[in-house]
Amino acid sequence: MDSEPATPRRRALLALLAGIAAFCIVWIATAPPGLGLDPDSASYLNAAESLVRHGELRAPTFYDWVSPDSTEPLAHFPPGMPTALAIPRALGASQSTAARLVVASAAFVTASATLLIVANAVGLLAGVLAVLLLFATPAVLETHLSILSEPLFYALLVVTLALMVRAPDRPLRYGLTAAAGSLVRYAGVSLVGAAVLWAFARGADLRDRIRRASIAALPAIVGYGAWLVRTKYETGGGVRDVSVYHGFMATVREGATTIAAWLAPSLDAGLARTLIALVVLALLITLVVLAARRLAQHAAAAAPDIALPPHRLLAATLLLAGVYVTVVVLSRGFADGAIPFDNRILSPLFLLLEISAVVSLAVWWRAPRAQALRVVAAAALLVWWGASLATSWNDVSYAMENGSDYGEARWRSSPLVAWTRTDGARCAIFTNQPAAIYFQAHRLPHGTPLDQSPDTLRAFADTLVARRGALVAFDEPGTAAAIPPDSVLRALSLERIARFADGSIWMPASAAPTALGNPMDGVTSGHARCGESSDFTRRR
Repeated sequence: MDSEPATPRRRALLALLAGIAAFCIVWIATAPPGLGLDPDSASYLNAAESLVRHGELRAPTFYDWVSPDSTEPLAHFPPGMPTALAIPRALGASQSTAARLVVASAAFVTASATLLIVANAVGLLAGVLAVLLLFATPAVLETHLSILSEPLFYALLVVTLALMVRAPDRPLRYGLTAAAGSLVRYAGVSLVGAAVLWAFARGADLRDRIRRASIAALPAIVGYGAWLVRTKYETGGGVRDVSVYHGFMATVREGATTIAAWLAPSLDAGLARTLIALVVLALLITLVVLAARRLAQHAAAAAPDIALPPHRLLAATLLLAGVYVTVVVLSRGFADGAIPFDNRILSPLFLLLEISAVVSLAVWWRAPRAQALRVVAAAALLVWWGASLATSWNDVSYAMENGSDYGEARWRSSPLVAWTRTDGARCAIFTNQPAAIYFQAHRLPHGTPLDQSPDTLRAFADTLVARRGALVAFDEPGTAAAIPPDSVLRALSLERIARFADGSIWMPASAAPTALGNPMDGVTSGHARCGESSDFTRRR
């Protein structure tokens, strides 16, 4: 993987072009209806809107049907992403434009910083390759298609990595970006941990090591500590309930499936994908080990246009990856039993491992060996990249044509959602798909009970009566709670006032309208029976 020596100006120019290309790809892919609307997006958007309008961060209370409040202080997510969204929103951008600007700008930073750091360590061609692999990875690219915090986290992750490698004796610099990462995603605490360990390892003696580590930790202690104090003050609790959460092995199996899909893209789950993934994983580990040994033994393994030590980049990347895995595993076991080991949670790990793989490949490539081995390695890399790109292209094409998540056409054209905008405009809405109502009807709905015990369901029915609410029951199971069977709903003195293609509307019998027309046609005059408004901007 040799290349002609590149000047700093040439590397910087190519990094700029890579960033612009990444920005444009994300900007085009998220044009309406492409912007994905994930349930988490509702918290980011509402908190950003609340920050702009009222100076406080508040998220929807989707899954709290007991509280009459439509919003609550943001706590389940850190403030980084909503704050970033609030900046263009305060400058006059629409919500969707603000989100696209933040995600596309994050892609710009990730691509530029990745190319620059890799090119400075092992050559310009390797830097280009790292960007191509990264943005072809489905787990990474798909997060750029929705309003999610991962793209912003990637940017801070790569910048932190770059500062650790370029300025290892300036712990305050990478301590600041690590602290920012911890305020974008709680898993970003791993950046702080890695920064502290990196600074500690650079000291001349124990006293100096402790001083450097303390400096690296200081921004997170101040910033993250302030967030925890604020959350404790406003909510009376912490960001997570520390406990022992069971079912860990099921999550591990999910993680193994996710990793297999990353290593063997475009293949259906099965024995073939598992075997190929194991082979690729073994080759990846072998490649990194061989590169690390060569870097330890031969300083000449560096690229001819080296500006940074490749062994330092490889060490920092693997450190970040190791600490990230540790934090995620501990979080799943003791902080949040609902954490999945899916593409979103593992995508930062894939990003770091791909950078490690490119650096290792560049080092291995320069060692004396048969040309046939290089041909095999290049062919394997091309196959993986092509398979990943094909999967990612399918995701992008689908999003650009149909939208994604709650931005898909089926939610935009949902008759149930339309009812909440018209006949149900004055009803307090309770639903098993609160995100759909939030995004497509611009309402702040309540969820339905997680507990399906008789006492809880009776209390829920009483709440519908007291608040003059309507149960908007989508036939598709909800993300948090399922709607009880029709027989149970009728036993709770609820009446179906309308039936649509995608679900039903239920109201307390005492509030149900008498002139319904044909209920199977979704015709209802029930809006006059509702008395509570729950519009998009209502804070409490």
